[in-house]
Amino acid sequence: MTPAARIAATIELLAEVESAPRRPADAVANDYFRARRFIGSGDRRAVSERAWAVLRRRRRLDWWLRHAGADVTTQRGMRINNSAAVLQAAIDGQGIALARSIMAHDDLAAGRLVRLFPEIVVPAALAYYVVYRPECSSLARSEAFRSWLFEEAEAARAASSQSFSSPATKNI
Repeated sequence: MTPAARIAATIELLAEVESAPRRPADAVANDYFRARRFIGSGDRRAVSERAWAVLRRRRRLDWWLRHAGADVTTQRGMRINNSAAVLQAAIDGQGIALARSIMAHDDLAAGRLVRLFPEIVVPAALAYYVVYRPECSSLARSEAFRSWLFEEAEAARAASSQSFSSPATKNI
């Protein structure tokens, strides 16, 4: 399968999982792959890994939204897989976008969008900015999302630094 075909198969599998909310996702996946015996084992693995990653992230987002008190569910709403369309949706006030800096640059410069974390600059070959409309900066949802992202980043940074530090010694 080509990379595009793997992504298309992942989308099909996720659609089938969502259309059968009472069935375990692995049972739906087994049926999906049995009906498509032409998909090789390497492609099955790649499609499965992508699908499970999406499902895990979606569950994590659902948990965060519940704890943030947001009256939103990720089972409904817009899902966009085009960078330009994601930015346009944020400009139109449809939500917060995760975008590459090169894609968001013109909208940021023109003031159509603002960075959620303007004080943080991460030098990287590929950088992302979380952007939203300027008038959305005072929304509780935006602030809750921003706080959650900081907590997640700090936890990841702490876990990363612990894995590289030397083991603690104990004086007896």
